[in-house]
Amino acid sequence: MKKKRTKQRQDASGVHVWLVFMKAFQALIPHAAESIKRTELGDSDFRVLEALLHKGPLPVNTVGPKVWLTPGSISVAVDRLVKKGLVSRKDRAERRGHGNCYQSPFKKRAADIAAAFEKNG
Repeated sequence: MKKKRTKQRQDASGVHVWLVFMKAFQALIPHAAESIKRTELGDSDFRVLEALLHKGPLPVNTVGPKVWLTPGSISVAVDRLVKKGLVSRKDRAERRGHGNCYQSPFKKRAADIAAAFEKNG
């Protein structure tokens, strides 16, 4: 007489799937942090550049929610990137935070960072 094998059903509940994804995400954080560190940018600056690289020119107030930054933080991050020559900013006369933000395509540093995105992306 053959014994039936019983398979233990895998837990596919939302909580279990969330836990698996969180563990995977936490395992990737050190690798991502090291890649970002090599670009000599901070986390928020890197996220802004990544958004501009993949989405193209965007209004500054649209970039913030895409990269999880508050309106004040996005303005400061864009200002830092402008100072480094990695993005250009064209503000509207009436409101500073509503201007468009562009990645500077002709800067060597921007090309280096784009290469880092491609290498690690």
